[in-house]
Amino acid sequence: MNDAASSLLKVLSAFTSPKAAIKYICVALFILFSWSYVSTEVTSMHGPEQYVELISLFLGLGLGTLTGEAIYFLLHWIWEYGRLRYERSASEAIQKAASDAELIRQRDKESIFVQNFIKAYAHFSSFKVRVLDGLADEEVQWGEWHEEVVFMRDARYIIPVVRVTDESCIYSLNPLLRDFVKSKSIPYSEEPLEEALK
Repeated sequence: MNDAASSLLKVLSAFTSPKAAIKYICVALFILFSWSYVSTEVTSMHGPEQYVELISLFLGLGLGTLTGEAIYFLLHWIWEYGRLRYERSASEAIQKAASDAELIRQRDKESIFVQNFIKAYAHFSSFKVRVLDGLADEEVQWGEWHEEVVFMRDARYIIPVVRVTDESCIYSLNPLLRDFVKSKSIPYSEEPLEEALK
């Protein structure tokens, strides 16, 4: 293969890179511009005529390369900025969908918990109903040894708020159940609830 063909193949293979293609296009445009306009300016400045074409060529190569690099850098920056924005928005959409799904799952779980409580409430002893009614309006201190308290705590119907002693806590009604218990509340004229649990 002769030198001209191998040179042509090298130039053509360089166009496979976007960066090189942009550079070559800019260099070609600037060489065309410099031969058309710059050579007449160099001649009018009384420069040596034998170097006018060489000066135009170097000027076209230099300015074309710099312009090609600047254009490539700008396009690359715009591309990366757009890609990062797209990835960020896609990531945020995925996170939002996951948090929405988790929220729906949590609401379903709470709904099932309340529905199961409503089913069980009809079968509670009058003592359990009275304990829950008492907790609908205030927090109460009970010993952890009481069987009914242990059951309701383990079933998450009542929640320990703060430990008072080694054997007792202040309890509160689970907020998910408060509205239902208040709607079913029956006034009692018996002994105070704290006394009944001692």
